[in-house]
Amino acid sequence: MTIVKAGRTFEQLDSIDFGGEAITASLVASDGTLYVRSYDALYAVRAR
Repeated sequence: MTIVKAGRTFEQLDSIDFGGEAITASLVASDGTLYVRSYDALYAVRAR
């Protein structure tokens, strides 16, 4: 998954490798956390 900054020019902020796992649902954002579901896990991605 690639995280980009919103704007007129492309700016990549980060990249996350889920080890080849398939993402099985829509991403969900809530209170500054992005939730990503695969077949085997639920990931919570937050700003550092």
